[in-house]
Amino acid sequence: MLSLLINAVAVVYFAVFGPVEWAPADTGIRFNLGRLLIATRRYPEAIAQFEILAGGTGPEQPRYVFGLATAWVLSGDLDKGRRLALDARALAAARGQSDLVAAIDRDLARLPGGGAP
Repeated sequence: MLSLLINAVAVVYFAVFGPVEWAPADTGIRFNLGRLLIATRRYPEAIAQFEILAGGTGPEQPRYVFGLATAWVLSGDLDKGRRLALDARALAAARGQSDLVAAIDRDLARLPGGGAP
């Protein structure tokens, strides 16, 4: 719990006082910064953070691509957000991340035009 609090404080600090260049490899801070930026409706900045994360590889990549999709949808670009969400869904399914697949399906179903094919 303490580590979550410390990470949250770091995210808020760097959202207010500057970018995360001091720890570019800390994907946890960058991910939470992206989430904070979405929560504060700073979508272009959130997109920039998630684009950095989504370009990587590894087990968290589907979650990062889904974060990027969410930022695009909330910024008003439903088509781009839907395409990215479907990409994230495919990545999550390929990695056996059924909980993430279900979360993506729920969000896709809420978009105009329905859910995943």
